[in-house]
Amino acid sequence: MSAPTEGMLMDVCVSEGQHVKAGEVLAVIDNRVAQASVQAARAAADRSGERQHAIEELKFAQEVYDRQLSLQAAQNGSDFELLEALTRLEKAKATIITVDQEETRAKLLLQLELARLETHNIRAPFSGQIVQIHAQPGATLTRDDDLLTIVCVAELKADLYVSLDRYGQLRIGSDYPLQAGPPVNRVVTARLQFVAPVIDAASNTCRATFTMENSDQHLPAGFSVYLDTAWESTVPAPPSTP
Repeated sequence: MSAPTEGMLMDVCVSEGQHVKAGEVLAVIDNRVAQASVQAARAAADRSGERQHAIEELKFAQEVYDRQLSLQAAQNGSDFELLEALTRLEKAKATIITVDQEETRAKLLLQLELARLETHNIRAPFSGQIVQIHAQPGATLTRDDDLLTIVCVAELKADLYVSLDRYGQLRIGSDYPLQAGPPVNRVVTARLQFVAPVIDAASNTCRATFTMENSDQHLPAGFSVYLDTAWESTVPAPPSTP
């Protein structure tokens, strides 16, 4: 697989022969700038102190306003002081709203920086085994450079071209014997998954896709196979046309 982003390879987190799970970090492209951006965004998103101060100010402004209302009811307060207290209260409420809005924006920016940081992690696209590492830490990679090779041999696939006289006898979902070449050198069972509805006129064949269950990984990938003629004796005759 290739690097999804360009830059210096900072770390390779796996070794050849290691089994990995889908989503596991395989390598890291230089992420020091992205890390710094995340730290700055996280600091900016922490508005706890500012919000606490705004809450205290709102609480105090509410107390002052309530006191002025009491004085006004007892005819001991002035209209100006009541208006001043109300203005202060409304300003404190607006400050709370502003702090919450700024906190929301800061958290969105933090999520953006975290997403950018994640692009520096190269993760396994599927569960499999690392068979070769092509680059070492310190190398500068582009998107076209090979980083490592990961394979999954839990299920093997084989595309075979079968003659047209067998086309109507193939049944999708059925098992068929395939004769395997070196180093397997035996018959293996494969399930027919697909038969292409297109005929190659030059060779009078059609493409058929088979899969072989290999969860114990006793079969290596890459060996040759062909459809064993022994299957023909077990295939039921096609239905007759009335």
